[in-house]
Amino acid sequence: MDLDRPERDAISIDDAAVRDTIRLVRASGVVEAIAEWEDEERNRPGGAPRTFTVEALLVAMCLAVRYRQALTLERFTKTLFKFISPELRGELGVTSDPPPPEEDRKAWAALYRRVRSRFHGMVDLMDPSPYPKNRRLTAEEFVAATKSMTPEEIAVRVERLLWFCNQIIDISLRTMPREQWLRWKGSIGLDATPIPAFARAQVKDPDTGEVVIYSAEPDGAWYVREGDHRDLDAMPDSAGKVIKKLKKQKWAFELSIAIMGPSCLDDDRTFPYLIAGMAVLHKPGHAPGENAVKMLANMHQRGLPADLIGCDRAYTGQKPENYRLPAAALGHQLVIDYKIDELGIMATWGGANLVEGRWYCPSMPTLLVTATADLRAGLITKDLWYERIEARRAYELRPKAAPDAEGHVRLLCPAAGTHPTAMCDLKKGSTSRHMLGKTAVILTTDVADDPPKVCTQQSVTFPPEAGDRYLQALPYGTPEWQRTYATLRNTIEGVNGLIKDGSYEALADSTKRRVRGVAANSVLVAFGIFALNLRKIDSFCDLAVVDTNGTLRKPRKRRRTTKPIQNWAPATSSGDPPPSA
Repeated sequence: MDLDRPERDAISIDDAAVRDTIRLVRASGVVEAIAEWEDEERNRPGGAPRTFTVEALLVAMCLAVRYRQALTLERFTKTLFKFISPELRGELGVTSDPPPPEEDRKAWAALYRRVRSRFHGMVDLMDPSPYPKNRRLTAEEFVAATKSMTPEEIAVRVERLLWFCNQIIDISLRTMPREQWLRWKGSIGLDATPIPAFARAQVKDPDTGEVVIYSAEPDGAWYVREGDHRDLDAMPDSAGKVIKKLKKQKWAFELSIAIMGPSCLDDDRTFPYLIAGMAVLHKPGHAPGENAVKMLANMHQRGLPADLIGCDRAYTGQKPENYRLPAAALGHQLVIDYKIDELGIMATWGGANLVEGRWYCPSMPTLLVTATADLRAGLITKDLWYERIEARRAYELRPKAAPDAEGHVRLLCPAAGTHPTAMCDLKKGSTSRHMLGKTAVILTTDVADDPPKVCTQQSVTFPPEAGDRYLQALPYGTPEWQRTYATLRNTIEGVNGLIKDGSYEALADSTKRRVRGVAANSVLVAFGIFALNLRKIDSFCDLAVVDTNGTLRKPRKRRRTTKPIQNWAPATSSGDPPPSA
């Protein structure tokens, strides 16, 4: 420990902040859970009496990150033994006091070792990784040092770690004022971002591709800023050679997070956009759908509401059983974008066509079906694309009623029902005089010759799995889709930048998070999110004002699109004569 910087790194924590943190930690239930896990794992009598409790450590960690300290055990030690008052240290069960100055080095080093031991003892209870850490090992050494763990043991540790990390995040969420809580309906932006590991990468034999030197952080993997972000060693080109020239690569974990966002325009900026949940850190690009579902399930267990999810194309490509269907079972609907090879007709059911996430009449004109593909190919202008997207509305199937308890929904043909939106010769009720001016469906030859179920029945039942991975809540490309998708995606990009800011949580800087292992890093990231959420709540409360409708709303930042005049100001002198040669 470096103890020679007393002024530069000192912080002042008042007793009120400490007491409030103690209250929040105790309400979270994490202290009792850790004690229960210790009892389950204990296979021998306990050691020497503890000089401070797990609760004291957790309070110190919360306070350290709240006061913008680095995510290091050194800072946690100083927070616990230097910056919390003696009275409150006593309330937290701390039996050893900070040593006098003349004994600083040895005595403080001993306190640091105790904090380190307590931290790793807590983290080991939820560590799902059997791999050795902290040393670069040969393949033989690595295999010999790998622990034997059953799949059941690993699953238990993953559940513990997921629960613990999200309980820490939940502590921060519960500090948001009730008025703002009620404004959030459950919509989120979903994304994954790299978290650099504090270690060098593994080394592979260039001929065989086998690992010859393992990383000191074996739970990490290569993050590549291309494709699905998977390990670059697993990305051969068409000739079978490994791709080396990539835009961006680093040895890292990946963090999946859910950021709160508005469900409608009226709710925009009426509450702070906090991180509502996280998944356990995982290898970049590996199982993004499954990791997202684990996070969503935890949010559901914590009683958080569920509504729309805005996510990028990495999630669109996930198998429906791995992402869309589990998310739907938890009450979420997707707002998604598509790759160019996914556009147009994506699936069919009962004769209806799924076109870019919504069900349409099988006779919808081809130029409307291919509108987005034509735009991306440069065949039509954006204005014409907007017109064709709007024209699709007349051909869209509409719900007859809300989905039943099993998720099945009955949809009406646009020309069916008592209030049809289009005219069709196959639905006689849509051809009466009062329908003049409505869109007339021109039947395609195959539909006219052999009408499918959607054309012969008034409505068709669609099961949850209909629509494969592509079904979404809003008609693609419409103003409501663009506004919702852009807003939820923007909340993600903003939060990713904030949490990696070197002035605050600095999650992009592995030197400020000097631990190894997926469990230890997941825990420290959770505390970083805890700090970010509290900071965003404080910012909202400081800046929000009552708008013309009487709603508390944070003002939108003004965006400048031009340069200020000062950019062209010439260099000026002080007015004194220039010096002589």
